[in-house]
Amino acid sequence: MDTEQYISTIRNRIRKRMPIPLTDDLIESYLDILQFRQVRKKQYVVQPGFPCREQIYVVHGAFRAFFIDNEGKEQTIQFAIDEWYINDTRSYLTDEPATLYVEALEDSVVALLPKAAFEALRDAHPEWQKVARITVQSGFAYAQKRMIANLQKSAEERYHEFLRDYPEMECRVPRHALASYLNMTQEYLSKIRRKLMEASS
Repeated sequence: MDTEQYISTIRNRIRKRMPIPLTDDLIESYLDILQFRQVRKKQYVVQPGFPCREQIYVVHGAFRAFFIDNEGKEQTIQFAIDEWYINDTRSYLTDEPATLYVEALEDSVVALLPKAAFEALRDAHPEWQKVARITVQSGFAYAQKRMIANLQKSAEERYHEFLRDYPEMECRVPRHALASYLNMTQEYLSKIRRKLMEASS
């Protein structure tokens, strides 16, 4: 595992994408607390019943977060691919046991950000406190947008919007997971895909 290359990639991403400017020392203080792990396809990094005490940054690979509903069906609520975060946010924020599974869809590498270490970093440096607040707010805003889309938009509209917003993701996630994420059956998803292929041929 080429940890130094992963650190270099994350360092460059922080410099380009952070919502506020950060000094090199602040960036290095963050990189120092990351823990890298290889994750095999179908392996869980979060499971119900255990507190989620790390933020999980996908260095490369693909993951999904899902729960089992009362009928025993898997309901996917989030995907994450290269350079995205994923975890059970409620468990992370409250220290209560997780209710989600977070599963690798590919052989992957993640960088774990331990909660205790990051809290200490935020306490010492207000800049990281601001970054954390903006990140959480963005996450809640996205969750609200998706909830409204599920209520207001048709299944076909949701699928087209997914393709528009995440064109690189469809080929990396299983059909059943994508169908549940878009709140439709696999059969209806296949029907929409066939219709789209016929229209483009």
